[in-house]
Amino acid sequence: MSFLESIKAGIGKANQADANINQVKNLFTRISEELESLSNKNITFSTAISSTARIKKVADSFDDPLKPKEFLDSDQLCIIKDSKSFTPVAKWRQNINGFPCMVAFDGAEFICQNIEELTEVLNMLLSSTNFGKTLKKIMDE
Repeated sequence: MSFLESIKAGIGKANQADANINQVKNLFTRISEELESLSNKNITFSTAISSTARIKKVADSFDDPLKPKEFLDSDQLCIIKDSKSFTPVAKWRQNINGFPCMVAFDGAEFICQNIEELTEVLNMLLSSTNFGKTLKKIMDE
């Protein structure tokens, strides 16, 4: 009995996960470029890990460091000014496969199964009143 086909399938899934994660990163880069163009300031849109998640990550590492992770560490979407000031605008969870991603803001939670769904949800986030007020405040600083 050979396990070669199973091994190849696992490598294929790992490659697809990397491609999915890169799609999401590229989407955030496009949003960042447009934010910077609009504001003429060093403002980016990215994922970040909250203090609470950092503490949980440290605590979990004592529990079982070999336990496989289901989600990437970042748990929020932020507007970042000058690589110093992180302002959260939404909750975030991303599966290690790249998808699904969960975005929560304004009392709603969205599960995105692919880049098209994520793009649609991020358009809703970017056009929300709370995002607009947060961005306006950051741009005025």
